Order: sequence, then structure tokens, then C-alpha cells
Amino acid sequence: MEKNKSIINYLFVTYLIGVFIIHIIKTDGVIDLENYFLGIRKDHWMHAILFFPLGFLSFPALRTNKWLVLLFCYVTCCLFETIHYILPYRSFDLMDMVANSSGSTIGMVLYFLFNKLSGRLI
Repeated sequence: MEKNKSIINYLFVTYLIGVFIIHIIKTDGVIDLENYFLGIRKDHWMHAILFFPLGFLSFPALRTNKWLVLLFCYVTCCLFETIHYILPYRSFDLMDMVANSSGSTIGMVLYFLFNKLSGRLI
């Protein structure tokens, strides 16, 4: 069981470092912002998918109550998008922050559903 916790912690830290690197690299317009799927810009879908693991991995990695984990996820989502505001070659978008938070919320909900169905917490 202790080995599983250390693996989850390793994944969690690696994930956070990876997301940080993705947020500071220069993209030079690689993403087409005029492309939509189900009425939502595709880059917002990508933000939600990118932040899904944050919600899913935070509970087993932080091992604290759900409100602190929820707060951690939302603050982390806001901080990562704030990096775009600070960097001159990136652009801040409030809807990106909403997509980040939505992805982490979906991850949290799926974590609880997964554990309820499996009968145990990771």
C-alpha cells in the first residue's frame, strides 16, 4: 500500500512539473483559436483535459479533507493561468481558467465515482 502512495505522489509531482513547463513554453500560435467542438473552442477542451489529472490525483496525493483539496485545485488552476498574464509571449484568458477548473472538477468527481464503485480509496 505504501508503494502505491509513493507512485501516486511521484505521478502527482511529475504532472505538476509537466503542466508548469507546458504553461511557460512559447507556442507561437500553434493552436487554432477559431476551431470549435460542441460550441466550445478546442483550446478550452484541451485545458480541461490537461487539468483533469489534477483533480483525480490531488485526493490520494494530498491526503487531506475534500474542501482543502478543492481549494488547492482551484488555486492551482488560477495560478497556472496567471502565469500567462505575467509572461509577455503568452496571453491570459478567463475562459481558460474556467476550463482549467472544470477539468479539475471533473477529475475530482470521477475520483469519487471510481472509488465508490471500487469500494476503496486509492
